Amino acid sequence: MTWLRKISRHCLGHRQISMFDQNIEKFLGCDQNIAKFLDFNQNIEKILG
Repeated sequence: MTWLRKISRHCLGHRQISMFDQNIEKFLGCDQNIAKFLDFNQNIEKILG
């Protein structure tokens, strides 16, 4: 999830990183969303190279 941290630092700034990470953890806590999140992760990596 390195791309996610890069995006969070770039877009949200250092103060909000912990809040952003907590939201991601809550999102990943739902089993039904993990597969969708992994697909999203792969798509972002393709876009960002």
